Amino acid sequence: MIRNFRALGLALVAVFALSAMTASAASAQTQGTVTTNDGTAKTLLGTVDEEFLTGNSFTAFKEVVECVKTKYTFHKWNVTPHEAVPYKATTMTVTPHYSECYLFPGKFPATVFMNGCDYVVHIGDTTGLSGNEYKATLDVVCPPNKTIQIGIYSGAAHSVRVCTWDITSPTGVGGAEWVHQKDFDDSDLAGSFKPIKYDKTGLCGNATDNEGKFDVNTTIEASDSTAVTITD
Repeated sequence: MIRNFRALGLALVAVFALSAMTASAASAQTQGTVTTNDGTAKTLLGTVDEEFLTGNSFTAFKEVVECVKTKYTFHKWNVTPHEAVPYKATTMTVTPHYSECYLFPGKFPATVFMNGCDYVVHIGDTTGLSGNEYKATLDVVCPPNKTIQIGIYSGAAHSVRVCTWDITSPTGVGGAEWVHQKDFDDSDLAGSFKPIKYDKTGLCGNATDNEGKFDVNTTIEASDSTAVTITD
């Protein structure tokens, strides 16, 4: 009986210790903010490393539209006309600039029409023990009765559209991360936002895919080349 009580006591100690570790890990998760070296508001630019031109794409219907020349402009959230991103911001309006887009498989040329839509991207809590990775969530904000459209064409002239993908306005979509690259003193936004709903129409047929995604892969710096940091 004493042996059983002793075993029970050890088990309870282990449970309490695990609970304490879990609580400690949870309390260590803190929300990230975007900062710049001089502590002032900045317009931020997202660029793609020319050695790695993949990762900015749209996936649906078991196909991928990849845009190999993609840039992003980050501004203060919910302000028109656009203003610089404030110091210590946690939410930003992001305008993507997609070019040289192709549908794979097949490599049909494609064009992304934003139609006045923007992305709103939020910085969340840290995701791991390293302290330099933060959750990212996405909203798509469009004018009334507008969607993001992807036109897919039969040839380089973009004269015959064979398919259209429409993306409505999802909110709170996660999956990507903000990463502060301490070794390079810059910050990345990378990963897959999902699930995203796509509707397609045209000669390719009509269909809906509720499990699509956006992929993003960009390095962020200020428009004056000041380093951008994601930090607690």
